Amino acid sequence: MTKIITITGDLGSGKSTVAQQLAEHLHFGYISTGMIQRDIASKYGMTTLELNKYAEDHPKIDDEIDGFIKKLAKAKKDIVVDSRLGWFFLDKSLKIYLMANVEVAATRIMSANKRKDEKYNSMEHAIQDITARRASEDFRFNGYYGADCQNLNNFDLVIDTTFASISDVFNTIIDNYTKWSQNESIVHCWLSPKNIYPTQNVVSLARDDAKEISNSIKEKGFQAPDPISVAEYKGYLFIVDGHKRVSASIFHNLALIPAKIVANEQNDFSWGISAKQFVQDHYKASWIYDWEDVHRFRFSRYFEQ
Repeated sequence: MTKIITITGDLGSGKSTVAQQLAEHLHFGYISTGMIQRDIASKYGMTTLELNKYAEDHPKIDDEIDGFIKKLAKAKKDIVVDSRLGWFFLDKSLKIYLMANVEVAATRIMSANKRKDEKYNSMEHAIQDITARRASEDFRFNGYYGADCQNLNNFDLVIDTTFASISDVFNTIIDNYTKWSQNESIVHCWLSPKNIYPTQNVVSLARDDAKEISNSIKEKGFQAPDPISVAEYKGYLFIVDGHKRVSASIFHNLALIPAKIVANEQNDFSWGISAKQFVQDHYKASWIYDWEDVHRFRFSRYFEQ
């Protein structure tokens, strides 16, 4: 049976680099709609952002790009598809989403400085453009197809690349791809412990059980069958259960830890409250600053209620 891996995600999350490495490692074919889109933009004499805006009122652009992707469902060769909507059209694929903070993503794109239409004169300019492009695409895809790219529950595997190396991301995908190809269950999310915000006072980490958890993670690593629980709200991730495990992972420099999303803006908690309400009730700036001081790092951005 033909195997297909679809990779999408945030701009600057490293999805193209990872997709190409996967294709090479697995000896799969490689398809990138980003390349197709840039070719079309060039043909129309537009930047990628301008093409996205143009496509909001001209469905033929999406038809041109997505018609090609739809045909891949009948491909006779194993392939890796780097596409914002590949997951939507290729339902039987392993659907992967790579996420990254917009500040980190902007830094990566500015440093790469490869794309003609992605050269920015400031970090603020880069962030504004990335945010605008994402909003334009999400609006178009949701309105045109009903494809909600912001709902991470639509994907089989979500990986936070904000503080993870390409090697960390690649190895995590390979491990989970192997399980998926053998019809084994996989952990939905792999997140950077330095990119998840606490919703408890850091004082709780002084308890004896926290020390036991830290020693266990130091000796055995983070056990995948025991993921932490998080809520996602406005692109931020908040700890619901697992503060001690996240803390220990930071102290022991783990790049990625297993997690499950138990609530987001599309899905409430099982007990009825919304992710928004949870954050309003449990997020305190003073706890964030104390968490940073104890763990000796700073978040790359701060949530504003």
